[in-house]
Amino acid sequence: MIVRNFKGQKVADMIRQHGYRRVLLRLHHGLGDAVMFYSRIFRKLKQEFPRVEFYLDTHCGQEELFGDPDRNEAAYDVVFEIGMPCCEWDSRRDTKVERCAFEEIGITPGPEDYTMPRRWSSPLVGMHFFSTCSRELCCPEQLARDIWEMTIEAGMIPIDTHMKHGFAEPKNIPWTWESSRIFDAPATMRKLFGVIGSCAGFAGVVSGNLWAALSTLPPDKILVICTDFSVKRLTRLPVHELNVRDAKRLDVVECWLRAVTKGIKP
Repeated sequence: MIVRNFKGQKVADMIRQHGYRRVLLRLHHGLGDAVMFYSRIFRKLKQEFPRVEFYLDTHCGQEELFGDPDRNEAAYDVVFEIGMPCCEWDSRRDTKVERCAFEEIGITPGPEDYTMPRRWSSPLVGMHFFSTCSRELCCPEQLARDIWEMTIEAGMIPIDTHMKHGFAEPKNIPWTWESSRIFDAPATMRKLFGVIGSCAGFAGVVSGNLWAALSTLPPDKILVICTDFSVKRLTRLPVHELNVRDAKRLDVVECWLRAVTKGIKP
């Protein structure tokens, strides 16, 4: 049975009256509505009816967050299609989720705790292809693009962490194909370390950004792009080393990406 009209009885009333045990709540709305509904209504329903099995049916990729239940209506005692009426432009003081709770569900909504049922690791991977101290230590464009595109293929989001600070070489500017970067943000330590520390991994030449990565990320998540000398002249940590003259360089990138994405679903 599918219920769409709640003018007579609310969801909670019907559950009490009919003793439903398997209930599907169909909520085909935007992500904001889904977060509000899950946080303040879905959780509260499970608390008020501990013997009822509630399932939340969302759409448009929201299933990754809230689960993907059986959509066969015959698998449930009842299916409630939730409307979540708008109230943003009304003179009433109810918020949108409060109106839904009162007018459709028939309960008092729970507290404003928007903690989600699952969390993900950062999909960002920091990049730095231009050395501050020497033009000779910069990464060749084609190799940089290979690393960038392989990172995207691995399901991650590359972001260039190069910044225009006081000692930056003026000729070193991001390439036009780099779709994510912080180059135009005023350079500060807080921003640089904050961005790199928020990444799942890092690939870069020998420069200050590399040391920011070494100070905030595990060494197996770091790929050092070397030109004139080995990274072993600078650190004994077990980072991945890629020599720009190495014919097997893309194998090194693949190995590094496996370490970065370990345990992370694309």
